[in-house]
Amino acid sequence: MLKANNLFSQREDIKARIDAEKKKLSEVDNQIKDLYLPVGKDQLGAENKDFGTATVDLPEGKAKVTIAKKVDWDQKKLIELGNKIDPELANTFIKYSVKIDENMFKTMAPNWKEYFSEARTVKEGTITINPVEEN
Repeated sequence: MLKANNLFSQREDIKARIDAEKKKLSEVDNQIKDLYLPVGKDQLGAENKDFGTATVDLPEGKAKVTIAKKVDWDQKKLIELGNKIDPELANTFIKYSVKIDENMFKTMAPNWKEYFSEARTVKEGTITINPVEEN
């Protein structure tokens, strides 16, 4: 048992060092962002762009600032709009992503669970093994 405890102890030490380094990395990333992002946004704005890549040349050094576009779609509204047009055309334009919240599934009446089960696949997720502290 001593060997396993030693491994858990080693893991905790490594995790603590990683967490400390991640914090330092985050602080440096924020400083870089504070320095370069406003200039990059200004350069993109001069090109009438909200997103894209700009090369920023500052006394601290040259860097490429990339602002990616992230788009979210209202699932319910898309389904509603898709139902109003030809189904083949809707399937061409719209990528449907339909699911049941797992907490909702757990609380369903047994007949509904059985009904939806044929569309449900359960796979192994992340595996975590932690020591149990003995008092």
